[in-house]
Amino acid sequence: MAELIDLDICSSPQGEVVKVTSNPRANLMFYIHCISNVLDLSEHPANIKKLRDYRNFHLLTDDEIDDLLIISVQFYPAVLIDKCIILNDDKCGKYENRYVALADAHMDYPVVESMTIGGEEYQVMRAMYFTVSFAEEYYYIPMSHFNSRLDILKSSAQRYSDNGTCCTIL
Repeated sequence: MAELIDLDICSSPQGEVVKVTSNPRANLMFYIHCISNVLDLSEHPANIKKLRDYRNFHLLTDDEIDDLLIISVQFYPAVLIDKCIILNDDKCGKYENRYVALADAHMDYPVVESMTIGGEEYQVMRAMYFTVSFAEEYYYIPMSHFNSRLDILKSSAQRYSDNGTCCTIL
C-alpha cells in the first residue's frame, strides 16, 4: 500500500477527489484519463479504457505503454490549451485541475465544441482548468521519463514510413 506522500490529489468531473500514485506510467495514464473526460475519445483506435485506468498502471504491457506514449504525444497539452483545457490556477481552487461545463468556460475563454487532432475529429464534452503543476506532474515529467522509448518509437515510425507506408507520431 502506498503512503500518502506517494499520492497526488486531483479532482474528477463529478467533483470527487482522486489519488494518483507517483509513478510516471500512472501519472501519464491519469493525464489521458483527464483528457478523455474532456474529449470524447470513444472512437479512438487505442484501448482508451485500459490506458486511462491509472490505478492499474502496473498491468500495462510493453505494447500498451507504447500506445500510451503515442496517444500522449497526440494529445500534447499545447494542442489543447485554450481550446478545451485552460491554464488558470485561480479557477482550480485547491486542486490541480477542475472540470466545468462548456457553457461556463465560454464565459471566460473561447473554448471549442469539437476539434481535429491527427486527422480525427473529437467532440469536446467539457472544459478543464489546470495548473502549471498539473501539466508538469502528469505530462511533462512522465514524458521525459520515457525519452529513450519515445526516440525508439519515432525511429521505428520513420523506418515504417520509409518502407512506403505512412505512420506519423506527432
